[in-house]
Amino acid sequence: MGAPGFSWWQAVGGTLAVFALLTLFLRLLARFQVGPRARQAALLAVIPLGPRREIEVVRLKDRVHYLYRREGSLVALAEEPFEVWQADPALLSPLAPAGLPARLARWLAGARPAAPRDGGPSR
Repeated sequence: MGAPGFSWWQAVGGTLAVFALLTLFLRLLARFQVGPRARQAALLAVIPLGPRREIEVVRLKDRVHYLYRREGSLVALAEEPFEVWQADPALLSPLAPAGLPARLARWLAGARPAAPRDGGPSR
């Protein structure tokens, strides 16, 4: 019986060639994405409001849009020039986490929850 016409060397070589071409393509794509257009659109901030609810601050060219996102829907709340958003230092500072992440962060930092007032067992 003769050897099959397709060896494992050909399979490994073909796989390496595909990965090399994919790497080359992704580097070229990354080079073309960086430019003046890439700085004109950005997600500036995400403010979590609860499960699957958040306010997103999005920059499109020289305008900043505030979007309320809930599950699959978006609602435009407000719009202002980018210079106004950039000039307000309160908007640029990081937001304190709310809800369960804030409780977990306080707990990890050492601030334990207070004991219950009724004398019952604490959790």
